Amino acid sequence: VLEDVRASDVFTVTARLPASNAAAAKRIAARCGCELTVLARRGLPRLRSRARRSRLLLAGLAAAFTALLVSWLFVWDISVTENDSDVPDAQILRVLASQGVGVGSFWPAFRGERIRTRALLELPELSFLAVNVRGSAAYVEVRAAKPAPEIFDAKTPADVTAARPGVIASITAFAGTARVGRGDAVSAGEVLIAGTDASPHARGEVSAYTWYELTAAAPLRARRTGAPMSTKTRFALILGTKRINFYADSGILPNGCVRMSKAYVPDGSGLLRLPVRFVVETVQSVACEDEPLSEETVYDSLADALETALDSRLDENGRVLERHWSAAIDGEWMYVTLRAACLERIDADTPR
Repeated sequence: VLEDVRASDVFTVTARLPASNAAAAKRIAARCGCELTVLARRGLPRLRSRARRSRLLLAGLAAAFTALLVSWLFVWDISVTENDSDVPDAQILRVLASQGVGVGSFWPAFRGERIRTRALLELPELSFLAVNVRGSAAYVEVRAAKPAPEIFDAKTPADVTAARPGVIASITAFAGTARVGRGDAVSAGEVLIAGTDASPHARGEVSAYTWYELTAAAPLRARRTGAPMSTKTRFALILGTKRINFYADSGILPNGCVRMSKAYVPDGSGLLRLPVRFVVETVQSVACEDEPLSEETVYDSLADALETALDSRLDENGRVLERHWSAAIDGEWMYVTLRAACLERIDADTPR
């Protein structure tokens, strides 16, 4: 039974009929040489179909939300944010990883006191370590350990010896007997102030004139990177701790190639880190060539390096009295020599 029959044109009519009669209507239309096209479906079956799709959509959203909540309980990014020590960040992260604090670890199981105690046992250069978790990111803070103060025991026999050779400029004995005087030349390890029966632990301050001869060398040519000859882009996907490369070759670069990588990380404004990273790598083949350097440039760089090396050898109260420079060129290399006369303390507390 057709309802609401309307003529759209001479050859086309539109009408409504129950969905249960649709199959029969198609057979009748075929026998009559007509074509039946369903323009829209309405009614309870349609609503049921929509509700079924809505339930599937809601179930998918619920599953995705649950996965995000579960992912939030794991660490997907860890970094050292504060480090005033000489311990490299990579070494700190390796020690934490050996204790189960790393990418992919379940952070609600972290025990701060236990992590700190075990890590500091393996890193005696540190005095403090803390792991703070925000979202799925862990931030590590460390502090350098201060050296323990030297404990002076007046009853322990000890002498004051020369830390390096020199000529005595001044000597002051607080305890013990001076073995040398002003103007005496001493060698490294020689006793300067000896302990006595009354004062077995000798103490004193000894300043001396010292001399240093330091030499540094550098080539007069440097290898420079020219313009890129070819560029290739490749992609990779990191899921947690697993990397999936979307290229067939290995990660080893041939000679004359450089690689630039950029990782794209989905980030929920710092509150949620997902265990997914999309990596884009650009590999460029570049031409390298040797470029001559000016002698003045090489000389200045070597002189700066020698000055730094000399300063590192002197104590905080030491000072340089005279400097003498010399330079020589042998083939493609330049050699620079620094000879310096200094005044510094050379006393060293040496137990017997």
